[in-house]
Amino acid sequence: MSSLDDLRSCGLPLVLSSAVLLTKVVTAAHPKGPKDPVPTNPVADNGANGADGSVEEVQKAMEDKAKALNLSSLLLAVDADPPYYEQSLEWRRDRLSANSVEELCKSVVLENTKLDASSEAGRVRCVLVIVQYVAKLHKEKLIKVVQGMESAKGLPPLGKKQYNMRLLEGTACQEMTGCGHNAVTPLGQDLPMVLSDEITKLASGQFWLGGGHVDLKLRLNVDESVKIFGFTVADVTYKKNYKLEKAEAVLLRCTRNAEERSGAWLVKYLNHISQVRMKQSRDVEAMEMMYEMESLANFPMHEPGASEFYETLYRNMSSSLRRMGREDDAAVYFIKMAEASRYHKKQLDWMDLWDLGILIANRAYQAGRWPEFYKSREIIAEVHSWDIGLSKIKQPNIPWFEHDIAIGHSSFGGFFGYTGTLHVLTNFRGDIGSHTHTFRHQIWRAHTHTKSSSQKNWCQELYIIVLALIWFQVCAKFRHRRFCSKHEL
Repeated sequence: MSSLDDLRSCGLPLVLSSAVLLTKVVTAAHPKGPKDPVPTNPVADNGANGADGSVEEVQKAMEDKAKALNLSSLLLAVDADPPYYEQSLEWRRDRLSANSVEELCKSVVLENTKLDASSEAGRVRCVLVIVQYVAKLHKEKLIKVVQGMESAKGLPPLGKKQYNMRLLEGTACQEMTGCGHNAVTPLGQDLPMVLSDEITKLASGQFWLGGGHVDLKLRLNVDESVKIFGFTVADVTYKKNYKLEKAEAVLLRCTRNAEERSGAWLVKYLNHISQVRMKQSRDVEAMEMMYEMESLANFPMHEPGASEFYETLYRNMSSSLRRMGREDDAAVYFIKMAEASRYHKKQLDWMDLWDLGILIANRAYQAGRWPEFYKSREIIAEVHSWDIGLSKIKQPNIPWFEHDIAIGHSSFGGFFGYTGTLHVLTNFRGDIGSHTHTFRHQIWRAHTHTKSSSQKNWCQELYIIVLALIWFQVCAKFRHRRFCSKHEL
């Protein structure tokens, strides 16, 4: 069949296709229709949205809108080459002549997907949020702000499960705002708007954000924009470490090369990436990497630099385990760290005392042993004598210090029952490894030294005694396991 006559001879009805029929087919692909009426947008009204319009058209539309609002703003066009959003924050800061990277902000639209057509009128379905690039949006905080907006309208509060704030992207965001990706602006938006309170703290009093086009940036005055746009200023972010994320990105690019080279290259890579994971509070991932480092590092302790490496590794492992709540395992690696440090350190430093004090405090607090708990606070306070860790002592995340502590030199022996403790420890018979004899020797040295010297080094003596207590507790634990296994056999 090579002609229309052949088709008609088969009895097939021929109807000319029209644009109307094609439009109906496209509409049928979206049975739900638009979720909300699309807000009127000056860019779209002028036929120049962030995706299709030229920079000049969008800039003219934005300037007209800002003038109508009596808004003293600045619209700056940036070159498309090199691409603005592929550069670092420092590069963008210099390109806009901003004072700091904290002034660089973005507008994002989030939708509560839990709302449907049957929801009460007045509920906040979509909200535009302005945050800094150096911060991350905290959705739980945003939910509280949205709840407050709805309560201000007289609506009954909903539970947290009735909120699922999802980021609008792509065509959905463009239909809602009239702006393409990386071009969303508060100008002309008929949406409730939230401004991060961190932006209001900027010393310059100004910030930069999208201007309706991907190559157009808008500078606003903080106080003026809050009054004109009616921003709800709230704490909706948490600070992120921008340099830490850059370090992570660089290290992840090195993963394949480090695995191919293996050996010392892989150990060094794991050392760096595990420290980044610890800084990010991703301790489980960090521990997996450090366990692998421990299995790969088989060089003896007496080699140059080996003891420093093992000290750092075991200290980090003890710290991660402690933050994970695994105090017993943390004590084991603290012992290993102390053994490694003996090869290159003559005495304890402030970091040793800091780690020891926190470890003892956590264990004592969980067991309800308050004398040890308060003594651990004195260990941490002794860090002040190094003039290094004072800021650590006053950290708000250390709950044991309700007030400033006066470092006193009380009688060490009278507090711990020094002679009795030594008698028990020196008569303890351990049967695991060769470390028991080492710690007995350290205890003897501490005992003789305390008899012949003043109390100025009482904290070092306490360190050795508590270290031995932890070690012998671990030994007893292993002996108990061995007894249970033999009993089962």
